[in-house]
Order: sequence, then structure tokens, then C-alpha cells
Amino acid sequence: ARTAQVIAKGADARGRGNASATVDFALAADGEETRVDIVTDLSLAGTVAQYGRASGLVKNIAAELIGQFAKNLEHLIAEGPIEDEVAKQNRISGLKLLWSASKRMMKRNKE
Repeated sequence: ARTAQVIAKGADARGRGNASATVDFALAADGEETRVDIVTDLSLAGTVAQYGRASGLVKNIAAELIGQFAKNLEHLIAEGPIEDEVAKQNRISGLKLLWSASKRMMKRNKE
């Protein structure tokens, strides 16, 4: 099995919080396809921890990021590298990400 690990750390420029994460990826056979299993060890401190955990916002943002990554990877595998202009259009926008995560939360609350 193929695996990869990403370690990331960041801090708010104004000193209101920080985050660190270790993300492990593992490829697993799934019939004719390959599944990517992702395990994240996330540590949040400060404002982001206070508001993000309680509302489920962090979980929804992570799900949105993974979805966008999977979509872009599928495109890359099927059609090859994308042009710079298309890549610019597909950049992750913080506001779009927050909006998508918020919609996901509202949809789950209705169910």
C-alpha cells in the first residue's frame, strides 16, 4: 500500500490562535478503483477552536476541501494537467469555502 503524510502548522497573524495537523493518506484497492483513506490529527487553539469545533464548521470545511481536491485529481487523471487560466478559476476561495461549508451544515440540520 502507498502512503503519504503531511504535517502542517499555522498561526493567526494577530495572535488569536493557531493550528497544527498531521494528515495521513493511504491508498486502498476498492474493486476496480482505488480509494484514498485520510486520517487527520488536528489541534486548534484560540478563536478558531472556540467557534469552529462547537458548530461543526471545521469538519464541514475539511469535507469541502477534500471534495474539491478529489474533483481536481479526477480531472488531472482523466484529462491531464489543466491550463493556468483554468487553475486560476478553480482556486479555493475562503469565502466560497465558508459558504459551501455553511450550506452543508444547514442541510444536515434540516435532516
